[in-house]
Amino acid sequence: VKSAQAAAVRAVLELLYFSQVFDTTDKSTAHHTAAMERTAVIAHAHAKLGNPSAKVTEASLSALAEAGKRMTSRPAEVTLSHRDYLSRCHSDAMAFVEKYQAKADSIAHCLGEIMITDYIRVVPMITQVNARAAEERARAAKEEHHHVFSAPPAAPPPKPPPPAPPALPPITFGDFD
Repeated sequence: VKSAQAAAVRAVLELLYFSQVFDTTDKSTAHHTAAMERTAVIAHAHAKLGNPSAKVTEASLSALAEAGKRMTSRPAEVTLSHRDYLSRCHSDAMAFVEKYQAKADSIAHCLGEIMITDYIRVVPMITQVNARAAEERARAAKEEHHHVFSAPPAAPPPKPPPPAPPALPPITFGDFD
């Protein structure tokens, strides 16, 4: 692969990868992870560049996430075939590569700043942090329950199961002898 091709692929890959990392529109637990990632990258960018007007901002990260989504998914309201939308995605990717190489785009500037920070080398500790936080919350809840609340009321006795439906007669298909 030629170096220009490799650089183009890398630029698109960076966009798609980080668009997923910083996408806070997902309402699952990924939303919380993306929010933490945003905070971390903004802090790293400001620490590295010492510039409060750095290109890595909440707005630029939202634009980056949206650009990646546009390149990887067809919105429901778009009435283009998959083939036509893939063609549009290809055009968007090619335009992005040109802007990235010229650093003529706010998303390209944002990615460029992300790539020169220590953020890209940081190993996330999210699993350990979440496990520790969950243990602390469970311990606090147990202590709070023990000290403040009385024991929960006993559960009512279970209801008897409903009567079984009447047995159906076996199905017969006739005598084939």
